[in-house]
Amino acid sequence: GGVFKTGDKPVSLSVNSSGRFLYVANENSKNVSAYLIHFQSGFLQELEGSPFKTSGAPVSLLTHPGKNYLYVLNRDSKKISVYKIDKFNGGLKQVQSLSFIGGGGRLTKLKISPSGEFLYLYSNVSNRLQVYAIDTNTGRLNIAFTETMKITVTDIAFGNTALR
Repeated sequence: GGVFKTGDKPVSLSVNSSGRFLYVANENSKNVSAYLIHFQSGFLQELEGSPFKTSGAPVSLLTHPGKNYLYVLNRDSKKISVYKIDKFNGGLKQVQSLSFIGGGGRLTKLKISPSGEFLYLYSNVSNRLQVYAIDTNTGRLNIAFTETMKITVTDIAFGNTALR
């Protein structure tokens, strides 16, 4: 074990689908720290090029469940940044930055459907749920629909909808 350096105010973390790389959103330093996970020891080694600058203060990040993409929610710029993860060295290359509707407050949530086909963004500031279709070949997002909620949502979860 040990102590690992991150940026100022780490607020969210995610491990990529292969389990090799860990990404940490650093809100105050406006970047993402990236690490190689050593399987046998659990030791974290900071990747070359880390930390990676973001387009604002990142408050949430998620890796795609089956592809090499990272989605970062930036509060102050009100943008979602999409990064391609290099499967060999874990480096990040931005492929898209798009604005979202509503505030990016603390309770703004990002979730990806278990199938990896949709990204959900909920803002408690505007009470809006925005659903984006994920292009699994590029990682890019396209708005599918927006819904204003009549209740306050604090989290998003997916249930088992398999038919028996």
